[in-house]
Amino acid sequence: MKTQILTLAGACAFASAAFAQTDASGDLLPAPKTIEYRGVMNAVTGELSAPARLRGTLGDPIYANTAPSGFFYNSIDGRRIIDQGRLPLPTSPDLTGTQESYDISSFQLVYATDATDPSLGGTGHTIEVILTESAGACTPAALTEAPLATFTLFGLPGSTSGALANVAVDIDISALNLCMRAEGRDGLSTNTGDRFAWSFRVLDTADATSVGPLIMGDPVMAPVGDGTVFQNPMSLGTGLGAGNLFFREGSSNPAVADGCFFFGGTPYASFGFTLRSGLTGDCIGCGIGDDRFEENDSSAETRLLQLRSYPALISDNEEDWFRFEVAAGQTVQVDALFSDAISDIDIRLLDTAGNTLVTGGSISDNESVTYTNCSMAAETIHLRVYEFGSACNTYDLILSDVPAPMDDALEDNDTCGTAIPLPLGLTRGLVVFEDACSGIADLDYYSIQLADGDTLAVDILFSDVIADLDIFAYDTAIGCDGGTTAPETLDFGFTSTDNESIVVTNGTGGPLDIVIKIDLFGGDVNTYDMIAKVSSTPTFGEVICAGNDNSVGNGARLCATGSDVATDNMLSLDVSGAPAGVNGLFVASQDVFSTNPAGSQGTLCIASLSMARFNSSLLMTDAMGAGSFSPDLTSIPFQSGGMPAPLAVMSGDTVNFQFWHRDTDGPTATSNFSDALSVSFQ
Repeated sequence: MKTQILTLAGACAFASAAFAQTDASGDLLPAPKTIEYRGVMNAVTGELSAPARLRGTLGDPIYANTAPSGFFYNSIDGRRIIDQGRLPLPTSPDLTGTQESYDISSFQLVYATDATDPSLGGTGHTIEVILTESAGACTPAALTEAPLATFTLFGLPGSTSGALANVAVDIDISALNLCMRAEGRDGLSTNTGDRFAWSFRVLDTADATSVGPLIMGDPVMAPVGDGTVFQNPMSLGTGLGAGNLFFREGSSNPAVADGCFFFGGTPYASFGFTLRSGLTGDCIGCGIGDDRFEENDSSAETRLLQLRSYPALISDNEEDWFRFEVAAGQTVQVDALFSDAISDIDIRLLDTAGNTLVTGGSISDNESVTYTNCSMAAETIHLRVYEFGSACNTYDLILSDVPAPMDDALEDNDTCGTAIPLPLGLTRGLVVFEDACSGIADLDYYSIQLADGDTLAVDILFSDVIADLDIFAYDTAIGCDGGTTAPETLDFGFTSTDNESIVVTNGTGGPLDIVIKIDLFGGDVNTYDMIAKVSSTPTFGEVICAGNDNSVGNGARLCATGSDVATDNMLSLDVSGAPAGVNGLFVASQDVFSTNPAGSQGTLCIASLSMARFNSSLLMTDAMGAGSFSPDLTSIPFQSGGMPAPLAVMSGDTVNFQFWHRDTDGPTATSNFSDALSVSFQ
């Protein structure tokens, strides 16, 4: 194997390197620098040695995947392949590193080719290498996350024999001041995003019929982490963080994987690659160094962003300014992810005239804003990121396209006059939204005729963090669309928390025509699930979680009848929609936490360290999949720390209930859960 050194200089254009974030006008970062071939070839051995003035600039290996395995991956089709490695922190639980961030002074690329070497008159390969700071195993991170740098290496050596030859090329990038954080910035070597990614793509195959990176690494010959400053320096190395898998971009769509490929049996293998550092100490962070976008401290120094993620940026008491393009009619969401405990960061979107469009200024972790371009032409939007305080902090920036809201399957039912029949049971995936440009709301209206003496209960389940929803029930004989105090309003759910419910009992002596309205109160769009039930007995309680689909339908429903007065001790828990003839039991809790018990296809929505199981009151559902149970409210069998801690329910107490029942998943016996029902006692 022969080794050559390419080093940054600015003369002979054997290769070029450019940071990936340059914009069309080239004003984001310095123009691409050139890399000059500076080696001296030994005519006898074919080895390349660096001139004396270059010795030591390559640095020390901090990632070394150099243990030979004797295979190579033919990538002559020009598709990008992406592999991963890991740089350890000083606090790594396994292999201990020396720094939290590393100046990358050089890298070595190892490949095999049968192309004619340039010294014999060949043109030499052109190969693109991309470095990305944080990536999960077998992901297109080098395509979807903003890379640290992109290197286009051309005039690379080939074969002097005409047969397949192995080549190692050292690329000296010490002049770039490139900095990479250890372990994907998260400091946990077990996380999926703790690795860096690097990609290999052949842009010019020269006259080759085969070319591709060598597959290297074998922990039998060389333990993981060998060959680095952290472990057995100067030895053969198996790259730390090698996942034995690599990603190849698709043939028609580069962002879609052609597959996640296995290295073919070689344990802990990766493509041949080495990263080196000058080990000069941490190179980025608060009080250490700027991120790659500086200087961008004012509106006159904005840096162009694309719709993608930009990790590990620095907010250090100087504002960060960016700009991005929004097409006509497009909605873009901007997220800044950070820890508010370190320092509070706010974000603001402005037009090019400096007018504020939207601000994210909470006092909690992270900020998120959206902007919709309602004009007929593309707009340039400025993004200002600034500290609300004095401490330095780091943040990740994510820009993403927000698809326009789509009608659900029950549309159009946007007005009282176009209300559709209320679907009974559980209906999932409904949506209400407001057009960001016109302000016109797409609400949902449902109609039902309730017989005298019957009770209607409707629950809507949603996340209030996304947008607040409210629910109203109207007597259409009086009116439709009133507020909470309107004479036509029969009941309403109008809180500022998750979920809402209404209960209406018809005591008019005749049929009652009702319209249910789902209203959007704040926010642009939200989805909800709806559960509607009609019974001849008054019901109470609030559904806080919808049961999962079961073997006979869309899940078991649960409602409460009887009395919600604690001293009456007349609560009845009625289940329907379960499989027929199966055993089950009720569980209770005063907490709300969702979990999936091992082996169950349902969700326990009321998990707690203090649960009540009514083991002595097993219930078998009837032929309709229904059943009822009346718990003794004077002694709910709670346990605490494995010991009995029965509860006598009193006025003001809230207890949550679910029905846990046998079920099947295809041929497999399993279990499932009903809705979770919360009952507040009087």
